[in-house]
Amino acid sequence: MIHREGYKTILWATFGLVLVYSSCYFLYPKYTFGAISVACVSTVLWLFVLQFFRNPSVCVPQQSNVVVAPAHGKVVVIEKVMHQGKEWIQVSIFMSPFDVHVNRSPISGVVKKVEYFAGSHRPAWQPKASLQNERTYIEIQNEHILIAMRQIAGAMARRIVCYLKQNETVSLGQEIGFIKFGSRVDVLMPTWVDLQVELNTSVVGGKSVLATYTT
Repeated sequence: MIHREGYKTILWATFGLVLVYSSCYFLYPKYTFGAISVACVSTVLWLFVLQFFRNPSVCVPQQSNVVVAPAHGKVVVIEKVMHQGKEWIQVSIFMSPFDVHVNRSPISGVVKKVEYFAGSHRPAWQPKASLQNERTYIEIQNEHILIAMRQIAGAMARRIVCYLKQNETVSLGQEIGFIKFGSRVDVLMPTWVDLQVELNTSVVGGKSVLATYTT
């Protein structure tokens, strides 16, 4: 399945691919090595764009006391941080250009806050990216836990999409946004949660459990 955020980009990529094929056909009718090489490279780039916007279905956990990964990727940070005068556990997930870039809700609950911040475009794996890069800050709360998360733009990403609105109710694993062309998502959890992941763990958005909590 292709994500709706990719429709326009894929349309333009397809138009460009057809244009390359047509040019190769009319300019190099004998199918020279150069023409074939250009056509092959163009096809690979088109396939890269196509796979980037894939939106596979996920099997959301049935437990009510879990925090799931909001994105596909690799866990690159697990640390305690100070945020809003309190200590939190931060788990950061880096999404390479080859990962699925759909973002999903880490818990079920009510959206308490959605804030957009303009900023720089440092490489997403740098620590300063959390507070200096372009980002969207989100808080979701239910009767047991408050979770905060950041959608962070990276060196390649130039568009963060967040579908959430304040006071909206979301379900576990629900699609909440999209980040184009590689980036990072931070998840901030209370220190009393029971972590279920380690550094360099590969996670699946909406499926992999980051932590459990008492209900």
